[in-house]
Amino acid sequence: PLTLAGAMETSLVLHGEVWRLITSQYLHANVMHLFVNMLGLYFLGRYLEHDWGRRKFLIFYTICGMAGNVFYMLLNLVGWLGPGFAVGASGCILGVLGACAVLFPGIQLIVFLFPMNIRTAAGLFLALYTYNLLSRGWNAGGDAAHLAGMVVGAGYAFWTKRSERRGRPFRPRWSIPWRHRTGPRARIPFRRRQSTAGLAGK
Repeated sequence: PLTLAGAMETSLVLHGEVWRLITSQYLHANVMHLFVNMLGLYFLGRYLEHDWGRRKFLIFYTICGMAGNVFYMLLNLVGWLGPGFAVGASGCILGVLGACAVLFPGIQLIVFLFPMNIRTAAGLFLALYTYNLLSRGWNAGGDAAHLAGMVVGAGYAFWTKRSERRGRPFRPRWSIPWRHRTGPRARIPFRRRQSTAGLAGK
């Protein structure tokens, strides 16, 4: 019943059940589905959470998932994808992957039992998801959400990184300021501390 009430379904969203754009991200098809997504969140989400703070990271995470749902809905409306329900945080997780690929290029991942750089992994996933979506293969709807989440996540990270290089750090109102932290390292973002401590990619 909970899944039926919160899963992503295009026709129901169009009839006013807009909460499904958010709630579907926090529902999963089975335990393995949940485990795989939370494993990715555990290993990659901590980089962004340390750098941005919890509140900003949570909003970023949710927006990436919403982007995946909106893209899924648009493809339903144009007839590229058939009707159906969708659940899962994969769009959020791929958004986190895309952002980490931009901000933390030194991270090493194990993908299909092979070690690879995070940017290589992101490129591989991007190619696989695009091919499956264009060929309308199994779970093409899920891959639509994956692609949209990854593009939004990487795009946002690139935007913030570019703003910082210009000397104008991008700080939305909902970001947590560094001033509430104490100590000599209070104002040094996590990714910069990584560079000085040699922790990138570990």
